[in-house]
Amino acid sequence: MIAALQKGPASPKLLVYAAPFVESQKDFPARDDTGRELYETLSTLFFQRLSELSEADKSKYEKGLEELVNFLNEPETETQ
Repeated sequence: MIAALQKGPASPKLLVYAAPFVESQKDFPARDDTGRELYETLSTLFFQRLSELSEADKSKYEKGLEELVNFLNEPETETQ
């Protein structure tokens, strides 16, 4: 994830995939210095790339994030 964000401008789709990793650190903080350093690097890159998005791409990011949240909140159905 970090390598993809380091390459340059990120797509809204990549940022949607990265958002849960950045957010998860609130509930599951790193246990060691290496983990904290990786999280700080990821978080810094994530917010940098997010700020670089055009208004149209910000809308795509927000829509993609909303779709991800909706998908994750859907109850599981059994397939037969």
